[in-house]
Amino acid sequence: MTSIRDNELDARREQGPKALVGLSQLALDHMEQGVCVYDAGNRIVLVNQRYLSLFNMSAEIVRVGTSYRDVLAHSVALGNIPAGEVDALYAARLARIAAGQPFRTQQTLASGLVMALELKPLPGGG
Repeated sequence: MTSIRDNELDARREQGPKALVGLSQLALDHMEQGVCVYDAGNRIVLVNQRYLSLFNMSAEIVRVGTSYRDVLAHSVALGNIPAGEVDALYAARLARIAAGQPFRTQQTLASGLVMALELKPLPGGG
């Protein structure tokens, strides 16, 4: 039996590279983990819906092209990061990323949810 979703996926496959990007985003948006990828200039190149929902972030603000600093500022506005800690947090994370050091940390959100974050620098930056 073929579902409507199967038909949608088949149609996207037939549309070529542009459809592949859409299909990739569809897959990312259905992952259980939140994913946000930055380029070497610390701007978002990929973000999924789960990331936005876990952190209660606005898709109008946190989207492709948004800087990491602006994402942190949005997180401060939401109460997920204390305003007095954001500069030190930003500097420390960028230093570890620049050194190519993957690391894990925890963050308690305004909702009380404790998030485990895994940051992995990409080859060539980002």
